Amino acid sequence: MLGDIAGAESAFAKLVAVGVENHNISTKFLFSVDSTEFSADQDLRKQYAIWVRQIAEYFGTNTRCINVIGHSSRTGSAEYNDRLSLLRARRIRKSMGSYSSAVLERSKAIGKGFRENIVGSGTDDARDAFDRRVEFALVDCR
Repeated sequence: MLGDIAGAESAFAKLVAVGVENHNISTKFLFSVDSTEFSADQDLRKQYAIWVRQIAEYFGTNTRCINVIGHSSRTGSAEYNDRLSLLRARRIRKSMGSYSSAVLERSKAIGKGFRENIVGSGTDDARDAFDRRVEFALVDCR
């Protein structure tokens, strides 16, 4: 099954649907330090392309709404990290919009800076990689 892109896309599409049913989309996109670029792992970047497409297709074809929430590590000022985290969220939202313009009507980009760190070490290495992320929250449509 290695290299089975179609199989991976199908499996991830099912994970998205189950996540929505359970009100928990646990997908997280990880970013490089001080950047809106994904983490350097090439295999992970390939997976992210699949994830973005499948999330966009799901939310582009149903009536659910979603917040795209960016986060940052603790290094730097709160203002800087609020902006960086928002730019990360906007990047994912824009990428989703390239697959489905309808998803743009049912999504919002939000930057949380470092207020919701998972690790919070501020080491800017692999230890706090999960702090530099974009994740999703299902919300009521307004």
